Amino acid sequence: MTTWLGWRLLKFLGLALWAGGLATAWGARDRVVRYRAWCRLAGPGTLAVWIAGYALMKATGRSFEPWIVVPLLTGAVAHGATGR
Repeated sequence: MTTWLGWRLLKFLGLALWAGGLATAWGARDRVVRYRAWCRLAGPGTLAVWIAGYALMKATGRSFEPWIVVPLLTGAVAHGATGR
């Protein structure tokens, strides 16, 4: 039970980092600021969401599901959006 709550907390924190980095990157006019927001906030947040989502999926004994695919796709979109 404790492990389950830990993975959920990591996923929540990852989503918060990802959203903060994405909002900063989309709101910034300077390319350097966008790149730093991605590298320091959104990138690690995306990685945390992927890891926690995979761990939660395996902890429940399920196979690949949509709630894992959505963070993967939105992370890829965010990465592409901040690289321009």
